[in-house]
Amino acid sequence: IRPATAGKWIVSVAAGISLAAMAAEVAPSARIVRAMPNLPSILGQGVIPYCLGPGWDADDRERAKKLLQRFGEAVEIDERFFPLLTVLVGCGPACFCAFLAPLFRFAAESGLPAAEARRMLLATFSGTAELLKRTSLDPAEAVQESRTPGGITHAALTILEEREWQETLRRALDAAWNRAKTLEKM
Repeated sequence: IRPATAGKWIVSVAAGISLAAMAAEVAPSARIVRAMPNLPSILGQGVIPYCLGPGWDADDRERAKKLLQRFGEAVEIDERFFPLLTVLVGCGPACFCAFLAPLFRFAAESGLPAAEARRMLLATFSGTAELLKRTSLDPAEAVQESRTPGGITHAALTILEEREWQETLRRALDAAWNRAKTLEKM
């Protein structure tokens, strides 16, 4: 493929394929973008960490960023962070939805119409995300502000803590990160 790539932009969203590995397969004049869009990118609301191979001038760097911004927030990063951001940004939507799905099921099993449950739960989560974006409130602080001793939130969180859900999530993230690092070495 080397001759066909001369002077072209190569945009890769393949997990685990480094800039160096791509550069070895394309013409030296090709310009390589390594990006990791996430699921909300289909709506232009994603987060797209990216890095650029050698040879980019300032104007083309800006054009590459603008191209990726069509899919959401494009953030240029050092390539060494790619495995970590693949976990946080790439897996983040699935982890979020994995937490949200049982809430949807609980609402339905408890008799709340699905459309109402969906609307209210999504508004709850988007409102909470907006609160964290607009303030300096840390997520752990938000949990404590919502948790009244002996209250409803306390009852729910106590069960999650007894099941060591944060440790379980950490183990899941570690497994994903190890897999991402393994792909980088292939």
